Amino acid sequence: FKSTVSEEQQAFKGYVNNYSVSDIILKGMKGLSYLKYQKQRLTEFLNKNPNMKIIVETDLSFKNPNNEVIQRRLKSRRYNVHNPDELNGVLNNIGHDIETQIEITEYVQSGLVLAQVEKLVISYDRYNPTRGSSFIPLPDWVANKKACINIKNEDDLCFKYSVQCGFYELYKKDHPCEMYHYKKYVSDPTKEGTKGDSFIKWDNIEFPVDNDEIELFEEQNKHISVNVYYINPDTDSKTILLYKRSNNPQPQHTIDLIKLTDGVKSHYAISKIMII
Repeated sequence: FKSTVSEEQQAFKGYVNNYSVSDIILKGMKGLSYLKYQKQRLTEFLNKNPNMKIIVETDLSFKNPNNEVIQRRLKSRRYNVHNPDELNGVLNNIGHDIETQIEITEYVQSGLVLAQVEKLVISYDRYNPTRGSSFIPLPDWVANKKACINIKNEDDLCFKYSVQCGFYELYKKDHPCEMYHYKKYVSDPTKEGTKGDSFIKWDNIEFPVDNDEIELFEEQNKHISVNVYYINPDTDSKTILLYKRSNNPQPQHTIDLIKLTDGVKSHYAISKIMII
């Protein structure tokens, strides 16, 4: 589809490359399909740079019941891309981020209906992956609800600890965020089902996990479903959105996680309200 591509001034601090796609022909939510046509430009960048960070903002037009046009700007989460093979998935996730926020805007502000995606602003740059402690504190408004267990790990196994917290009901113990509860379930995470953790299979799971690793985990553990949520990047909204729905339809245990990000780091906490 034809559109206008223009270079933009720096939209976000730390992103050298910024450009926009405007004059989008497709109406409504279909305008987000223009995201997939950005793969070629982004691939060229990745072929020269081993790692890339990317974030997208959208200028949107909604109509209210009086047919008045209301302008809104929404943005995706930041994503890190390590090779061109990941781009299709990342661009799909960016579209899902924005689509979810559009649906929330239509629901919260009753009567608004998306009319047009006016512009997509794509910001990207190199990034240098770092490791270390993956612990990230919860925002105060989430922590104050006392609904999440945020385990204070100093490694990259927060996904594993959070799943164990839900499966073995460690959230019922005193101070479930402390690591001493989890030591008996962890000896060598590269080995199948470590001693004390024989009900959960961890074969070939690489940490820290991404969506592919979570799907592999669910394939090995049909009795467990894992749903992942994230905190709306619009800091004023104070809402939690769905990031990844489980592929296991009839689990014995359902684990609901919240994925936190801080720059290049990510971390999982578990919601004890939604644990089944």
